[in-house]
Amino acid sequence: MKKSKGKANEYNVSRFINDVIKREIKVGLVLTTDMRAVILNEDTKINLKTMQQLVGGYIEPVGYASNEEYDIIVDEEGICKGKKLNITALVATGYQFYGDVLILRKGLLK
Repeated sequence: MKKSKGKANEYNVSRFINDVIKREIKVGLVLTTDMRAVILNEDTKINLKTMQQLVGGYIEPVGYASNEEYDIIVDEEGICKGKKLNITALVATGYQFYGDVLILRKGLLK
């Protein structure tokens, strides 16, 4: 992490995720509420059931937080279920999501 005088932290987590997805991740990753990033390997079959298991409920693609490189999928009822705010996803995207967040390479979401 880069730090500079007078600023707490200039490290851009969103840029880190973009770099990791571009270089190392073929499928995607899950950002958990306990501040872990779980990388999905190439053997992971991306289908409705898998996505629901990864986010812990009915999926909702989040178009406003996605970009040309990846799609973001969350539990559509995360806040209603009382899931915790995902701090890692908040720092990475700038948006508040509740529960685990699935980030997939563009084109895998069908």
